[in-house]
Amino acid sequence: YDSPNIISVAASDHRDALASFTNYGATTVDLAAPGVSIYSTSPGNGYRSLSGTSMACPHVAGACALIKSARPAMNWAEIKDSILNNVNGVAGMNGKVLKNGRLNVARSLIIATEPYVTLNAISPSDGGQPGSSGNGDGILNPGEDIALGVTLKNVGAQPALGTSTTMTVTSSGNQVTVLQGNKTWGDIPVNGTVNTGATPFLLRIAPGTPTPHSFTIRLVTTDGSGGSWTSEAQMTVLTNSTISGRVTAVTGGGGISGALILYSGPSSGSTLTDSDGTYSLNLTDGVYEIRASAAGYNPSSATSVTVPPNATAVDFSLGRSRVQVSPGS
Repeated sequence: YDSPNIISVAASDHRDALASFTNYGATTVDLAAPGVSIYSTSPGNGYRSLSGTSMACPHVAGACALIKSARPAMNWAEIKDSILNNVNGVAGMNGKVLKNGRLNVARSLIIATEPYVTLNAISPSDGGQPGSSGNGDGILNPGEDIALGVTLKNVGAQPALGTSTTMTVTSSGNQVTVLQGNKTWGDIPVNGTVNTGATPFLLRIAPGTPTPHSFTIRLVTTDGSGGSWTSEAQMTVLTNSTISGRVTAVTGGGGISGALILYSGPSSGSTLTDSDGTYSLNLTDGVYEIRASAAGYNPSSATSVTVPPNATAVDFSLGRSRVQVSPGS
């Protein structure tokens, strides 16, 4: 789903097995909740047993409402984090739902009476932060050392005392590794935050990493009383590539200055050609549709370009429009 505030729910039965009718997916469905033979209201002022993900989803929605009632200051991201990071693990759901388990309302509600430390913000830097090295464009590229600025917040009802965090990374082929993954915070008061400041976590991206390469960051925070909180973040290593070419006129072959180049794909935008009709785009991995247009000319059709690698000579030749409109006197 495109919206980050969605929780996608599969239906499970009383044996903690996924229901025969439910959809599931290791990256598209977050967790399971009871959805088989659920006693519920029905039209006509009655009750009956019903099955479906329409029975499972209200369990999760109700859990979110209970958490919000207990801790009104929590935002949607913190509520979602508390739900997804407190499931009951179920072996039969491994690889079938994102969190490999079923909703646990009681565990999620612990935040109403105890400390609960969540990931408040995470910011990668490939230049300008201590320990980082790269081109500083904010895109994670192969061969860069990445500084991760992290902010944690205690959204629970009690202070978290004597806290520390360990960071680990799950990366296929170990293309991304941890250079600095431990941080001692001390005490975090209720609604208080701590951040890495001048001593961020550090990652290293191996040179030659095939892109796009997605990896998972896991932060496990503990306190002196045995509390433990886990947060995860997904990031992707990308390659910067250049698409370049020239826009010319069909008649005469001269370059068209100020022609509009439109691109759409993983990202969208535009640029204008230089005085000689040339242009250059700096884009990351994916398939892009490139178009050219200019005042007084027929627009081009779309050209499909895949990067990486760099693509040169993505040229357009525009013909004059047969209909020329001039302002009346």
